[in-house]
Amino acid sequence: MLSEEGMKRYFELLNMEWKNFDDFERKYGSDFNLEATAKRYASWQNYDHLGKMLKKGMINAEDAYDLASDGVLFQWHKWESIIFELRKRYNGEEWMSGFEFLNIEMSKLRR
Repeated sequence: MLSEEGMKRYFELLNMEWKNFDDFERKYGSDFNLEATAKRYASWQNYDHLGKMLKKGMINAEDAYDLASDGVLFQWHKWESIIFELRKRYNGEEWMSGFEFLNIEMSKLRR
């Protein structure tokens, strides 16, 4: 996540724009844009796994914050509605639950 490549991916994801979910799917969905999908999933999986590790007590919240910083907050805010819609349509309600948990816990620390 913290490599030059990871940082480029981070900002590229933040700069993606769409009007609604269908527009998102046409621009960035796996049926139309495998490169964008791979970048998105590579980033999301990092946050998801970090959140699952935090939830299991494998790391503490301060260490998770040191690793994810405010980046998780910005990314979750950007992608929350898309993740919720992907859960409804394709992946089930537990999908990316670690990412969501990490965001909640990092928000508490940020306050």
